[in-house]
Amino acid sequence: MDQWEVHEGVPVMEASHLDRQCKGSSIVRVFRCALSYVLIFALAWVIIGLIAPREVDPDPEAVREYLSFWESFLSYLRTGVVMFLLIGAPTIVIVVVAGIFHRKMEPPIFRAVVTVLILMPAWFLLFSNTVQMLLLQVAAQVLFSTAVMPVPLIPKSESQRVPKG
Repeated sequence: MDQWEVHEGVPVMEASHLDRQCKGSSIVRVFRCALSYVLIFALAWVIIGLIAPREVDPDPEAVREYLSFWESFLSYLRTGVVMFLLIGAPTIVIVVVAGIFHRKMEPPIFRAVVTVLILMPAWFLLFSNTVQMLLLQVAAQVLFSTAVMPVPLIPKSESQRVPKG
């Protein structure tokens, strides 16, 4: 009961305990946000690997032969890992920084702004050899920012004291 005190007949949580609780929940929310983005990104690249055209065999002796389905699938997954470094990591940084500094925008406006911002790292997929890469990556970015991303990322502490129950 040391974290609670009675103020004007109402049990309230002490500010120091509330600060520790908010910091912990903020870190958990940021971690969950990043993890959910990684899962959506990975799912998008699995789908790309399944539906994109099979890749041409890179062996110079093979004349216009295509890789088997599984070899092509694994090739797309390897490409997905590289794309995570080029698209996914900057997206997570953008989302976390925007979430930390977001204070006055309404959630729908904030989601729209973040959607535009996180589409920027995917610009070079405009030059990819298959349209599936671009469309599915853009769909993953939009899905994350409009439906999955927690808003606000870092909850504001409404007051120093929170009534119990």
